[in-house]
Amino acid sequence: MSKRQFSNLTELFQTAPKDRVCLIDDSRTLSYGEVEVESSEVANALREEYGVHNGDRVALFLPNCWQFVVSFYAVLKARGIVVPIDFRSSKREFDFFLENCGASVLFLETSKESYLSENAPNCKIVRVNADSTKKVLAGKVESVTLPDSQNETMCILYTGGTTGLSKGAELTHKNFLSVLSGLAEVWNLGKKGQEVFAQFLPMTHSGGLNCNLNSALYCGGKTILMRKFNSKKLLQLIERHEITAFAGVPTVFNALVKEPDLEQTDISSLRICFSSGAPLSKEIAETFYKRTGIVIDIGWGLTEASPQLSVVPMETRYRPNYVGIPLSETEIVAVEELTQRPLPNGSVGELAAKGPQIMKGYWNNNGETLKVFTKDGFLLTGDVGYVAKDGVYLLGRKKDQINSGGYKIWPHEVENVLMENAHVQEVAVVGTPDPLYGETVKAFIVLKSPTSEEELRAFCKVRLSSFKVPKSFEFMDTLPKSSVGKILHRALRQ
Repeated sequence: MSKRQFSNLTELFQTAPKDRVCLIDDSRTLSYGEVEVESSEVANALREEYGVHNGDRVALFLPNCWQFVVSFYAVLKARGIVVPIDFRSSKREFDFFLENCGASVLFLETSKESYLSENAPNCKIVRVNADSTKKVLAGKVESVTLPDSQNETMCILYTGGTTGLSKGAELTHKNFLSVLSGLAEVWNLGKKGQEVFAQFLPMTHSGGLNCNLNSALYCGGKTILMRKFNSKKLLQLIERHEITAFAGVPTVFNALVKEPDLEQTDISSLRICFSSGAPLSKEIAETFYKRTGIVIDIGWGLTEASPQLSVVPMETRYRPNYVGIPLSETEIVAVEELTQRPLPNGSVGELAAKGPQIMKGYWNNNGETLKVFTKDGFLLTGDVGYVAKDGVYLLGRKKDQINSGGYKIWPHEVENVLMENAHVQEVAVVGTPDPLYGETVKAFIVLKSPTSEEELRAFCKVRLSSFKVPKSFEFMDTLPKSSVGKILHRALRQ
């Protein structure tokens, strides 16, 4: 598709006729015109009744629902800064996010009313019933004053807190639009007609928000909303609505390849199945291809990059560690640990990136902002890998690398081998303290059929160097996961 020029995200609603369906939720279907009008009504109510001024933070504590979309774009039209809060947050996390961003208004789903019971936040509350068909807020339909700069902060997205307290990435219209333009180019959005996206990733996270919802809006497509992921329901929705695209994480595809109804469901409309956020195993990628004929498209990024940095060209079969080509105007290098100077192609180091999608910094946290940018202005991603002629190769998170007696071990390599075992459903590998070696390899396993620790160790010994073979195994019913379905290695280490 030809590149569209937008000055801000609110212009995405100009991509389709007003009567075209924009969103389908369990409780309501909205056209582009309805979302445009209702978001303008809420925007004017926020300005006139709730006193929102330019740059005020407005928090959204809502699940995936049509009200989230209307409210998100209303805040932008009101010239506020929207702060989506993960709907699975604990009360403690919720309090931290509200206090850290200094929200003046909170959109609160009524099922979370108990979060206000102890001490009401110092902001005005808009109560939302996600099952209601009523408008979010009544207001006038007037022209709104749109942002005059693509560099104006429009959103604060909190990181997963994998290295401590969550930090709020301060993101601009330009950040989001550059990713949308890059994805549209890689995925050829719009070339085969109107796209239909399945939205099950939380819209409170960058992947669900920008790679799914906003990508659909960018090409004038349709979004089918799901409150949460369910593999059986997703297959039903793909067949019913002729869904063409969705963005997920590896655990989503792991669940889909285990669905007995996969071959019996008509998913012929699907052409974009995108996996990012965590490494995808060879076993899952190849099994999905065998059962569906669809090549999973893989990407790499992080919240601070809105969120995409690289994407594998469409129809490229799985290659170990390969995460694709940098998006347009994006530069990716591996840097030396001490000097942070760029290394030659092929040299392993911490991956760093520079481009139009990179955040302004962390909200109200200049100290942490300075830590993640090099003197040359590259964002340090915390991921280790290397850059080759054909693109970027990712080896793993810097903090996840296991050092056992001086040997460096990447958990993902061990996880890939264990996923090849017919008895293994899910696996996570971490380093555990050891008085002799410093660390040893431990594997947490969810089984789909009975086996033993001895059998799994023998399986690994013929496929891995001896120092990479797990010294211990722990069998679990489930593995801890984030709200987007990523396995939480940190929780297992603790």
